[in-house]
Amino acid sequence: MAKVITDLALTIESLSESLPIDKSKIIVSGFSAGAMGAHFFSYAEPKLISAIIINSGTIHQDLKGVVTGHPKSKRVVFLASPTDYGYKSMLEDKRFLDSLGWKTKWIEFKGGHRLAPKDIYEKAFAWLKIQFRE
Repeated sequence: MAKVITDLALTIESLSESLPIDKSKIIVSGFSAGAMGAHFFSYAEPKLISAIIINSGTIHQDLKGVVTGHPKSKRVVFLASPTDYGYKSMLEDKRFLDSLGWKTKWIEFKGGHRLAPKDIYEKAFAWLKIQFRE
């Protein structure tokens, strides 16, 4: 996965030379294992990624509890369903990132392990928009 992350980071850097990309507002998002990838991306490229949106996913076990080297003071929105099998792990991830000074937002939706509805994503983006103004 590290090669994919490196390639994506290089692509963003390259595109930002010719497109009006605000590199202080790069957000990554993912669902389930993709959310785990978004967590990893923020860990591997802390200078590039400023926020993540996590939909029904957790921090990979190898990164849990790794405080040294883990990015601090980022933003994360957790989109979680109380009936999702990973719900409790997501709560633990929130506490972990809170302890690192991340600004966190928890938004719940019904339905178990699935993509959050459009209105839930709209709430996530609205919160991030406010965070980027601060």
